[in-house]
Amino acid sequence: MDNKELLRQIYLECTPEERKRFLDGIKTEIKFKPKFTVETFDELMRKERFSEGVCCPHCGVTHIGPHGSYKGNKRYICYDCGKTFNLTTKSVFHCHKQDLETYLKYIELMIHQVSIREAARICKISRQTSFLWRHKFLDTLQSIADKVTIGGIVEADETYFKLSFKGSRVLPRKPHKRGNDVEGAGLSEEFVCVPCAVERNKAADKVGTISRATNLATPNRKTLQGLFENRILPESILCTDGKAEYVSMADQLELQTIQLRPTKKHKASVLKTRQVNFHINHVNAYHSNIKNFFSPFRGVATKYINNYLNWNNFLNQLKSDEPKEFLTKLFANQISTEKSKEVQQKPAIPFKTHYDKFFAVQGIYLKGPNHGKKVKPIFGKLIDLDDKRFENMKFNPNKGK
Repeated sequence: MDNKELLRQIYLECTPEERKRFLDGIKTEIKFKPKFTVETFDELMRKERFSEGVCCPHCGVTHIGPHGSYKGNKRYICYDCGKTFNLTTKSVFHCHKQDLETYLKYIELMIHQVSIREAARICKISRQTSFLWRHKFLDTLQSIADKVTIGGIVEADETYFKLSFKGSRVLPRKPHKRGNDVEGAGLSEEFVCVPCAVERNKAADKVGTISRATNLATPNRKTLQGLFENRILPESILCTDGKAEYVSMADQLELQTIQLRPTKKHKASVLKTRQVNFHINHVNAYHSNIKNFFSPFRGVATKYINNYLNWNNFLNQLKSDEPKEFLTKLFANQISTEKSKEVQQKPAIPFKTHYDKFFAVQGIYLKGPNHGKKVKPIFGKLIDLDDKRFENMKFNPNKGK
Protein backbone atom coordinates (compact mmCIF):
# COMPACT_ATOMS: atom_id res chain seq x y z
CA MET A 1 0.00 0.00 0.00
CA ASP A 2 1.49 3.32 -1.04
CA ASN A 3 1.44 6.53 0.97
CA LYS A 4 -1.36 8.12 -1.05
CA GLU A 5 -3.74 5.22 -0.47
CA LEU A 6 -2.88 5.10 3.24
CA LEU A 7 -3.50 8.83 3.60
CA ARG A 8 -6.81 8.48 1.76
CA GLN A 9 -8.04 5.75 4.10
CA ILE A 10 -7.05 7.75 7.20
CA TYR A 11 -8.87 10.80 5.82
CA LEU A 12 -12.07 8.79 5.14
CA GLU A 13 -12.06 7.41 8.68
CA CYS A 14 -11.93 10.92 10.20
CA THR A 15 -15.02 12.81 11.38
CA PRO A 16 -16.11 15.98 9.50
CA GLU A 17 -14.60 18.19 12.22
CA GLU A 18 -11.28 16.31 12.06
CA ARG A 19 -11.25 16.60 8.26
CA LYS A 20 -11.79 20.37 8.50
CA ARG A 21 -8.96 20.81 11.00
CA PHE A 22 -6.71 18.67 8.81
CA LEU A 23 -7.40 20.76 5.66
CA ASP A 24 -6.95 24.03 7.56
CA GLY A 25 -3.59 22.81 8.83
CA ILE A 26 -2.14 22.06 5.37
CA LYS A 27 -3.77 24.97 3.51
CA THR A 28 -0.79 27.30 4.04
CA GLU A 29 1.69 24.72 2.72
CA ILE A 30 0.01 24.29 -0.66
CA LYS A 31 1.66 26.35 -3.42
CA PHE A 32 -0.29 26.96 -6.59
CA LYS A 33 1.88 27.34 -9.68
CA PRO A 34 1.09 30.47 -11.71
CA LYS A 35 -0.31 29.81 -15.15
CA PHE A 36 1.23 31.37 -18.23
CA THR A 37 -1.86 32.57 -20.08
CA VAL A 38 -0.45 34.77 -22.87
CA GLU A 39 -0.63 33.28 -26.36
CA THR A 40 0.90 35.97 -28.61
CA PHE A 41 3.94 38.23 -28.50
CA ASP A 42 1.74 41.34 -28.29
CA GLU A 43 0.03 40.00 -25.17
CA LEU A 44 3.40 39.07 -23.64
CA MET A 45 4.99 42.47 -24.28
CA ARG A 46 1.92 44.40 -23.11
CA LYS A 47 1.83 42.39 -19.89
CA GLU A 48 5.57 42.49 -19.09
CA ARG A 49 7.38 45.38 -20.77
CA PHE A 50 4.49 47.81 -21.36
CA SER A 51 2.36 47.08 -18.29
CA GLU A 52 2.06 50.83 -17.60
CA GLY A 53 1.30 51.75 -21.20
CA VAL A 54 3.05 51.50 -24.57
CA CYS A 55 6.01 53.87 -24.99
CA CYS A 56 8.65 54.38 -27.67
CA PRO A 57 11.53 51.87 -27.19
CA HIS A 58 13.91 54.33 -28.89
CA CYS A 59 13.40 57.49 -26.79
CA GLY A 60 11.01 56.31 -24.02
CA VAL A 61 8.20 58.88 -24.52
CA THR A 62 4.50 57.99 -24.60
CA HIS A 63 3.58 60.50 -27.32
CA ILE A 64 2.86 57.79 -29.90
CA GLY A 65 0.12 56.79 -32.32
CA PRO A 66 -0.90 53.87 -34.58
CA HIS A 67 1.03 53.36 -37.82
CA GLY A 68 -0.67 50.45 -39.60
CA SER A 69 0.42 46.84 -39.27
CA TYR A 70 2.84 44.39 -40.83
CA LYS A 71 2.14 40.66 -41.04
CA GLY A 72 -0.56 40.98 -38.39
CA ASN A 73 1.64 42.90 -35.92
CA LYS A 74 0.49 46.41 -35.05
CA ARG A 75 3.01 49.17 -35.62
CA TYR A 76 3.31 52.54 -33.91
CA ILE A 77 5.00 55.85 -34.65
CA CYS A 78 6.68 58.13 -32.14
CA TYR A 79 5.72 61.77 -32.64
CA ASP A 80 8.89 62.95 -30.85
CA CYS A 81 11.70 61.03 -32.61
CA GLY A 82 9.68 60.07 -35.70
CA LYS A 83 10.71 56.39 -35.59
CA THR A 84 8.28 53.51 -36.10
CA PHE A 85 8.22 50.35 -34.03
CA ASN A 86 6.17 47.39 -32.86
CA LEU A 87 5.89 45.86 -29.41
CA THR A 88 8.86 43.50 -29.91
CA THR A 89 11.27 46.19 -31.13
CA LYS A 90 14.59 46.16 -29.24
CA SER A 91 13.82 42.80 -27.65
CA VAL A 92 15.20 39.33 -28.23
CA PHE A 93 11.92 38.45 -29.99
CA HIS A 94 12.28 41.19 -32.62
CA CYS A 95 11.78 40.04 -36.25
CA HIS A 96 10.40 36.70 -35.04
CA LYS A 97 9.12 34.25 -37.64
CA GLN A 98 7.83 31.60 -35.25
CA ASP A 99 4.96 31.77 -32.80
CA LEU A 100 5.35 32.25 -29.05
CA GLU A 101 4.67 28.59 -28.32
CA THR A 102 7.76 27.56 -30.29
CA TYR A 103 9.90 30.04 -28.38
CA LEU A 104 8.54 28.79 -25.05
CA LYS A 105 9.35 25.22 -26.05
CA TYR A 106 12.89 26.24 -27.02
CA ILE A 107 13.46 28.09 -23.73
CA GLU A 108 12.35 25.00 -21.82
CA LEU A 109 14.82 22.88 -23.81
CA MET A 110 17.59 25.33 -22.92
CA ILE A 111 16.77 24.88 -19.23
CA HIS A 112 17.30 21.12 -19.69
CA GLN A 113 20.57 21.76 -21.61
CA VAL A 114 19.39 20.09 -24.81
CA SER A 115 21.85 20.25 -27.72
CA ILE A 116 21.33 22.61 -30.66
CA ARG A 117 20.57 19.79 -33.11
CA GLU A 118 18.06 18.10 -30.80
CA ALA A 119 16.34 21.40 -29.99
CA ALA A 120 16.07 22.13 -33.73
CA ARG A 121 14.46 18.74 -34.32
CA ILE A 122 11.94 19.10 -31.48
CA CYS A 123 10.99 22.70 -32.35
CA LYS A 124 10.97 21.94 -36.11
CA ILE A 125 13.37 24.73 -36.96
CA SER A 126 16.70 24.71 -38.79
CA ARG A 127 19.95 24.02 -37.00
CA GLN A 128 21.19 27.52 -37.86
CA THR A 129 18.06 29.09 -36.34
CA SER A 130 18.50 26.99 -33.21
CA PHE A 131 22.10 28.19 -32.92
CA LEU A 132 21.17 31.86 -33.36
CA TRP A 133 18.28 31.66 -30.87
CA ARG A 134 20.53 30.13 -28.21
CA HIS A 135 23.19 32.80 -28.42
CA LYS A 136 20.73 35.69 -28.71
CA PHE A 137 19.14 34.50 -25.47
CA LEU A 138 22.55 34.00 -23.81
CA ASP A 139 23.79 37.42 -24.93
CA THR A 140 20.78 38.91 -23.18
CA LEU A 141 21.92 37.30 -19.91
CA GLN A 142 25.28 39.07 -20.18
CA SER A 143 23.83 42.42 -19.10
CA ILE A 144 22.37 40.72 -16.00
CA ALA A 145 25.64 38.92 -15.20
CA ASP A 146 27.58 42.21 -15.33
CA LYS A 147 25.45 43.58 -12.47
CA VAL A 148 26.08 40.69 -10.05
CA THR A 149 27.87 41.79 -6.87
CA ILE A 150 29.16 39.57 -4.07
CA GLY A 151 30.42 40.20 -0.55
CA GLY A 152 31.21 38.69 2.83
CA ILE A 153 33.66 35.81 2.58
CA VAL A 154 34.60 35.48 -1.10
CA GLU A 155 36.67 32.59 -2.48
CA ALA A 156 38.63 33.34 -5.65
CA ASP A 157 40.61 31.05 -7.93
CA GLU A 158 40.98 30.44 -11.66
CA THR A 159 40.36 27.51 -13.98
CA TYR A 160 41.52 26.88 -17.54
CA PHE A 161 40.04 25.78 -20.84
CA LYS A 162 41.85 24.94 -24.06
CA LEU A 163 41.87 27.71 -26.64
CA SER A 164 39.29 26.69 -29.25
CA PHE A 165 38.59 28.16 -32.69
CA LYS A 166 35.67 25.81 -33.22
CA GLY A 167 33.55 26.99 -36.14
CA SER A 168 36.15 29.43 -37.48
CA ARG A 169 36.86 29.32 -41.20
CA VAL A 170 40.45 30.46 -40.80
CA LEU A 171 42.97 29.72 -38.07
CA PRO A 172 45.98 31.73 -36.91
CA ARG A 173 47.82 28.48 -36.18
CA LYS A 174 47.96 24.92 -37.44
CA PRO A 175 44.79 22.94 -36.62
CA HIS A 176 44.91 20.57 -33.67
CA LYS A 177 43.85 16.98 -34.15
CA ARG A 178 40.92 16.43 -31.76
CA GLY A 179 42.25 19.27 -29.59
CA ASN A 180 44.91 17.16 -27.86
CA ASP A 181 48.20 18.21 -29.46
CA VAL A 182 48.78 21.33 -27.38
CA GLU A 183 52.33 22.59 -27.77
CA GLY A 184 54.49 22.71 -24.67
CA ALA A 185 53.90 21.51 -21.13
CA GLY A 186 52.13 23.35 -18.37
CA LEU A 187 50.19 26.59 -18.79
CA SER A 188 50.80 28.37 -22.08
CA GLU A 189 48.93 30.66 -24.46
CA GLU A 190 47.04 27.57 -25.65
CA PHE A 191 44.86 27.86 -22.53
CA VAL A 192 42.16 30.40 -21.68
CA CYS A 193 42.18 31.66 -18.10
CA VAL A 194 38.77 31.98 -16.38
CA PRO A 195 39.04 33.67 -12.96
CA CYS A 196 36.11 32.83 -10.67
CA ALA A 197 34.80 34.25 -7.41
CA VAL A 198 32.17 32.55 -5.24
CA GLU A 199 30.33 34.15 -2.37
CA ARG A 200 30.16 31.89 0.68
CA ASN A 201 26.87 32.77 2.32
CA LYS A 202 24.99 29.79 3.72
CA ALA A 203 22.07 31.93 4.89
CA ALA A 204 21.29 33.12 1.37
CA ASP A 205 19.11 31.07 -0.95
CA LYS A 206 21.08 32.21 -3.99
CA VAL A 207 24.88 32.19 -3.94
CA GLY A 208 26.49 34.82 -6.13
CA THR A 209 29.21 33.82 -8.60
CA ILE A 210 31.40 35.82 -10.96
CA SER A 211 33.31 34.18 -13.81
CA ARG A 212 34.62 35.38 -17.16
CA ALA A 213 37.39 34.58 -19.60
CA THR A 214 39.97 37.35 -19.26
CA ASN A 215 43.26 36.36 -20.87
CA LEU A 216 45.51 33.56 -22.08
CA ALA A 217 47.83 31.63 -19.77
CA THR A 218 48.11 32.77 -16.13
CA PRO A 219 46.07 35.71 -14.78
CA ASN A 220 47.54 39.14 -14.13
CA ARG A 221 46.58 42.00 -11.83
CA LYS A 222 45.03 44.22 -14.51
CA THR A 223 42.65 41.56 -15.82
CA LEU A 224 41.66 40.51 -12.28
CA GLN A 225 41.06 44.10 -11.27
CA GLY A 226 39.01 44.75 -14.40
CA LEU A 227 36.80 41.75 -13.61
CA PHE A 228 36.26 42.20 -9.85
CA GLU A 229 36.37 45.99 -9.48
CA ASN A 230 33.05 47.38 -8.15
CA ARG A 231 31.69 43.81 -8.04
CA ILE A 232 33.23 42.58 -4.79
CA LEU A 233 31.77 44.75 -2.03
CA PRO A 234 34.10 46.74 0.26
CA GLU A 235 35.14 45.18 3.58
CA SER A 236 34.83 41.70 2.08
CA ILE A 237 37.32 38.97 2.97
CA LEU A 238 39.02 37.44 -0.07
CA CYS A 239 40.24 33.85 0.30
CA THR A 240 42.64 32.77 -2.41
CA ASP A 241 45.58 30.48 -3.11
CA GLY A 242 49.27 31.29 -3.32
CA LYS A 243 49.20 33.48 -6.45
CA ALA A 244 50.52 36.97 -5.80
CA GLU A 245 48.27 38.52 -8.47
CA TYR A 246 45.19 38.11 -6.28
CA VAL A 247 46.90 39.80 -3.33
CA SER A 248 48.02 42.69 -5.53
CA MET A 249 44.48 43.03 -6.91
CA ALA A 250 42.97 42.95 -3.41
CA ASP A 251 45.34 45.72 -2.29
CA GLN A 252 44.16 47.91 -5.15
CA LEU A 253 40.50 47.23 -4.29
CA GLU A 254 41.15 47.63 -0.55
CA LEU A 255 39.96 44.13 0.38
CA GLN A 256 41.07 41.98 3.29
CA THR A 257 43.04 39.02 1.98
CA ILE A 258 43.63 35.57 3.41
CA GLN A 259 46.13 33.71 1.27
CA LEU A 260 46.17 29.94 1.67
CA ARG A 261 49.40 28.28 0.65
CA PRO A 262 49.35 24.48 0.24
CA THR A 263 51.97 22.54 2.20
CA LYS A 264 53.60 19.20 1.57
CA LYS A 265 51.47 17.52 4.22
CA HIS A 266 48.15 19.12 3.30
CA LYS A 267 47.28 19.58 -0.36
CA ALA A 268 44.17 21.63 0.43
CA SER A 269 45.11 24.28 2.98
CA VAL A 270 42.50 25.31 5.51
CA LEU A 271 42.93 28.11 8.02
CA LYS A 272 40.75 27.30 11.03
CA THR A 273 39.64 29.91 13.54
CA ARG A 274 37.03 29.95 16.27
CA GLN A 275 34.59 31.92 14.14
CA VAL A 276 34.98 30.48 10.65
CA ASN A 277 37.15 28.19 8.52
CA PHE A 278 38.90 29.90 5.62
CA HIS A 279 39.37 27.74 2.53
CA ILE A 280 38.70 27.72 -1.21
CA ASN A 281 36.73 24.48 -1.39
CA HIS A 282 33.59 26.19 -2.66
CA VAL A 283 35.28 27.79 -5.65
CA ASN A 284 37.03 24.51 -6.48
CA ALA A 285 33.65 22.76 -6.40
CA TYR A 286 32.36 25.50 -8.70
CA HIS A 287 35.17 24.71 -11.15
CA SER A 288 34.02 21.09 -11.23
CA ASN A 289 30.47 22.28 -11.80
CA ILE A 290 31.60 24.31 -14.82
CA LYS A 291 33.56 21.41 -16.33
CA ASN A 292 30.59 19.06 -15.90
CA PHE A 293 28.29 21.62 -17.51
CA PHE A 294 30.60 22.05 -20.52
CA SER A 295 31.18 18.32 -21.00
CA PRO A 296 27.97 17.41 -22.96
CA PHE A 297 28.65 20.16 -25.52
CA ARG A 298 31.91 18.45 -26.60
CA GLY A 299 33.97 21.60 -26.75
CA VAL A 300 32.85 25.21 -26.57
CA ALA A 301 34.40 27.78 -28.89
CA THR A 302 36.37 30.44 -27.04
CA LYS A 303 34.30 33.20 -28.67
CA TYR A 304 31.17 31.85 -26.89
CA ILE A 305 32.74 30.72 -23.61
CA ASN A 306 31.38 33.69 -21.62
CA ASN A 307 27.86 32.93 -22.84
CA TYR A 308 28.06 29.39 -21.49
CA LEU A 309 29.54 30.59 -18.20
CA ASN A 310 26.58 32.95 -17.75
CA TRP A 311 24.18 30.17 -18.72
CA ASN A 312 25.62 27.85 -16.06
CA ASN A 313 25.56 30.59 -13.41
CA PHE A 314 21.97 31.47 -14.18
CA LEU A 315 20.76 27.86 -14.04
CA ASN A 316 22.53 27.40 -10.69
CA GLN A 317 20.82 30.47 -9.23
CA LEU A 318 17.43 29.93 -10.86
CA LYS A 319 15.07 28.82 -8.10
CA SER A 320 11.54 29.22 -9.39
CA ASP A 321 8.47 27.03 -9.62
CA GLU A 322 8.06 27.96 -13.29
CA PRO A 323 11.55 28.61 -14.72
CA LYS A 324 10.28 28.68 -18.31
CA GLU A 325 7.78 31.44 -17.57
CA PHE A 326 10.32 33.30 -15.46
CA LEU A 327 12.90 33.29 -18.26
CA THR A 328 10.33 34.32 -20.87
CA LYS A 329 9.32 37.34 -18.78
CA LEU A 330 12.99 38.15 -18.23
CA PHE A 331 13.77 38.08 -21.97
CA ALA A 332 10.69 40.21 -22.68
CA ASN A 333 11.91 42.93 -20.29
CA GLN A 334 15.55 43.02 -21.38
CA ILE A 335 16.70 45.45 -24.07
CA SER A 336 18.37 43.67 -27.01
CA THR A 337 19.48 45.29 -30.26
CA GLU A 338 21.56 42.37 -31.51
CA LYS A 339 20.72 41.06 -34.98
CA SER A 340 21.04 37.42 -35.94
CA LYS A 341 23.87 38.10 -38.38
CA GLU A 342 25.88 39.77 -35.59
CA VAL A 343 25.98 36.59 -33.48
CA GLN A 344 28.66 34.90 -35.58
CA GLN A 345 30.57 38.13 -36.22
CA LYS A 346 31.98 38.22 -32.71
CA PRO A 347 35.76 38.17 -32.32
CA ALA A 348 37.21 34.68 -32.12
CA ILE A 349 38.70 35.54 -28.71
CA PRO A 350 36.61 37.79 -26.39
CA PHE A 351 39.63 39.71 -25.05
CA LYS A 352 42.77 41.34 -26.42
CA THR A 353 45.53 38.98 -27.60
CA HIS A 354 48.32 38.95 -30.14
CA TYR A 355 45.89 37.22 -32.54
CA ASP A 356 43.85 40.42 -32.97
CA LYS A 357 45.75 41.65 -36.02
CA PHE A 358 45.22 38.39 -37.84
CA PHE A 359 41.47 38.31 -37.26
CA ALA A 360 41.13 42.03 -38.01
CA VAL A 361 42.35 41.42 -41.56
CA GLN A 362 39.94 38.51 -42.08
CA GLY A 363 36.93 40.83 -41.76
CA ILE A 364 38.15 43.25 -44.44
CA TYR A 365 36.87 42.99 -48.00
CA LEU A 366 39.71 43.93 -50.34
CA LYS A 367 38.97 45.69 -53.62
CA GLY A 368 40.73 44.91 -56.86
CA PRO A 369 40.87 41.94 -59.20
CA ASN A 370 38.38 39.94 -57.13
CA HIS A 371 35.56 42.47 -57.76
CA GLY A 372 34.60 42.98 -54.13
CA LYS A 373 34.73 39.32 -53.15
CA LYS A 374 36.48 38.43 -49.94
CA VAL A 375 40.10 37.53 -50.58
CA LYS A 376 41.22 34.16 -49.34
CA PRO A 377 43.20 34.91 -46.15
CA ILE A 378 46.80 33.99 -45.58
CA PHE A 379 46.61 30.76 -43.60
CA GLY A 380 48.61 30.51 -40.41
CA LYS A 381 50.47 33.80 -40.89
CA LEU A 382 49.95 37.07 -39.07
CA ILE A 383 49.63 40.12 -41.35
CA ASP A 384 51.23 43.41 -40.35
CA LEU A 385 48.52 46.07 -40.54
CA ASP A 386 51.21 48.78 -40.68
CA ASP A 387 52.38 47.47 -44.04
CA LYS A 388 52.15 50.23 -46.66
CA ARG A 389 50.55 47.80 -49.09
CA PHE A 390 47.37 47.87 -47.00
CA GLU A 391 47.01 51.66 -46.86
CA ASN A 392 44.39 51.84 -49.63
CA MET A 393 43.23 48.23 -49.12
CA LYS A 394 43.62 47.53 -52.86
CA PHE A 395 46.39 45.00 -52.63
CA ASN A 396 45.66 41.30 -52.89
CA PRO A 397 48.09 39.57 -50.48
CA ASN A 398 47.65 36.20 -52.23
CA LYS A 399 48.41 37.45 -55.71
CA GLY A 400 51.43 35.77 -57.23
CA LYS A 401 51.66 33.10 -54.55
